[in-house]
This record gives sequence, C-alpha cells and structure tokens, in this order.
Amino acid sequence: MKLEKNGEYVELPTDVIKEQTYSISTNNKLLKLLVHVTYQIFKLDCDNGEKVNSLKCIGYCYDCTLKSNSTVVYQHFNNNEELFLAYPEIDSTISPYYNCFGFVFVNGKYCINDLRVNDILVKDNYIDSKIQEGAIVLLLRKKVFVHAARFNKELNLICKNGVEGMKSYLNIEEMRKDYFFDEYIIRIKESELIREY
Repeated sequence: MKLEKNGEYVELPTDVIKEQTYSISTNNKLLKLLVHVTYQIFKLDCDNGEKVNSLKCIGYCYDCTLKSNSTVVYQHFNNNEELFLAYPEIDSTISPYYNCFGFVFVNGKYCINDLRVNDILVKDNYIDSKIQEGAIVLLLRKKVFVHAARFNKELNLICKNGVEGMKSYLNIEEMRKDYFFDEYIIRIKESELIREY
C-alpha cells in the first residue's frame, strides 16, 4: 500500500459504516466477552495506483458476562484500559483495530477482508518467496484465504488472530494446531525482497 511522506497510508474515506460484533475467547470459561465494533470503509491506494477497500475502526466497546455460582454479572467497558483493569488475565494484545490480513499488509492500521487479499497480492506487487524475514504466509482452505502471518527476524511466524491477540509459531506446520488449512503460499513485496548476489 502507498504511504504518504508522514508514514500514513493514502486513504479515501467512504460514507459506508458497518457494525460488527465478535466473541473473544478467554482462559476463564465462566467469562463471555463480546466486542462491538463500528467500522468505516476506507479505500486504500495500492502501489499500482488502484484502490482496495479496508475497514477502519472508529469506535468499539466490550460487554462481559461473568457467571459465578448462581449469579450472573453483566459489565460494559468503553475501551481496552477499562477491560484490562477489571480482568488483567485477558490477553492484552486483543484489538478491534486490525485482523491478521491488516497486520501483514498494513501494519495493523485497518482490518482487511479475506476477499481483498488476492487484489492486494496483485496490485501491491507481491511475488513468490522463500522463508525469510518480512515474507508473509497466507493459509488457504478450499482456495479461500483463511489466515495470514509474517516471518520475523528469527524466522518465527507472528500473526494476529482476528480481533483477538497476537500469536507466535515456530513454523508453518505448528499453525495447524489452531488453523485448519489445506495449502499455503509464501509471498513478499517485490520492493522488500532481499536479493542474493
């Protein structure tokens, strides 16, 4: 995606607003956590000048239901700080601002729909890659993109699990414990390719 001189993405807001609710898993089986997110659709400029839709979080809140013995406690939180103060055991990397595709393609600034992934691969000049720092892995199930991760300096895979928290894996096969996929591809932006001479 194209960046402006100030490091921000070249974006064009639309008038389209989407409301979405996600369930977030926690280690506490008695706690049910929902996040309600308001997204505005933005068009982002790709490297080749074409545009692709993305979702920018413009508001969110959490609703919690905690069952304890015979009582049920309902709580509402307006932001992450309030939530983590009440429940410090919840993964502090949860964020409604981006998903796995937003993490690998736009550094966590937006959510990217899986239907836009192929457009981005073509329009932003991603090419086949070996396992190397900065390369991305895209998992597919029945030819549909289901998840994405990025190789870090140690060649571990780092990814965002939907609106839930960050995860790390030693290799692609280890990802099978959390994601069902039947194939994967490894790509890197041609401009980021480390050339061997």
